[in-house]
Amino acid sequence: MYFSASTPVGVVTGGNTVVGATSMGQSYNLGLDPTAQGQQVYWTVGNPSDQIANLTIVYRYHVDNPPLVIHYTVPAKSRLTIDPRQEAGERLAVAAATLESTVPIAVERTLWSSTQGRSAGWALPALEEAL
Repeated sequence: MYFSASTPVGVVTGGNTVVGATSMGQSYNLGLDPTAQGQQVYWTVGNPSDQIANLTIVYRYHVDNPPLVIHYTVPAKSRLTIDPRQEAGERLAVAAATLESTVPIAVERTLWSSTQGRSAGWALPALEEAL
């Protein structure tokens, strides 16, 4: 993948190769800091099922703040893009997030970064949590 993307952190150019999701799951761990200055993260959720996927995302913070819980619905045979920065807020650093679904889904994470005059972007499948 080669790209030139206009993101909230500026224009990011570069390239990336990655093995995409190889299986579906219902519970994922997303350990990262998606709200750092100069970074923009998106999570893409694919629902190949004939059923609606009801999602629960729990953001856990580094500091003594209670977890933030957000719910989504992903229609059958569709996808959803989630912007963790918009949800979790730029002012608080996220230590980790978990995502639970009522049906098997695929979750991938893309990160766009523009800091200290350098830009990059990449995509990775999310890690499925052992049930």
